[in-house]
Amino acid sequence: MATSALLDQRREVAETGQPQEFRVESFGGSLSKNIQIARDAVSLLDDRRAKISGLTISVGEMASYYTPTIAKLLAIVEEMAVLSSNASATNTISAYTSFLQGKERAGQERAMGATGFGGGRVVRAVGNAAFRGRQVPG
Repeated sequence: MATSALLDQRREVAETGQPQEFRVESFGGSLSKNIQIARDAVSLLDDRRAKISGLTISVGEMASYYTPTIAKLLAIVEEMAVLSSNASATNTISAYTSFLQGKERAGQERAMGATGFGGGRVVRAVGNAAFRGRQVPG
């Protein structure tokens, strides 16, 4: 089903120069569900940014929003590998999602480390989360 939908969209692009719309429902319920879940999470972004700018949200609350929201966005990209019927494309998408996950983990470490070092101390829970198995210079 996903393959024929993709072919239809390719034909549309070839004929018109651009797709008229992305028909997510053509690719199965799981992709639609993942996109809706991510949209719901991202809909709170402006509110969270305002709270961060106003310094009315803790680091833990900030992380408990951003980390799962980013994971929900990554789930959409990961779904592409499941939908692909092309082994080469699947391998490339899998490698890309691994890269994105590594990038996200590095961002989490940086954020938690900056919080600890910026505050003059690394709280044990933050340090454990950010520097698993690493020696923190003292």
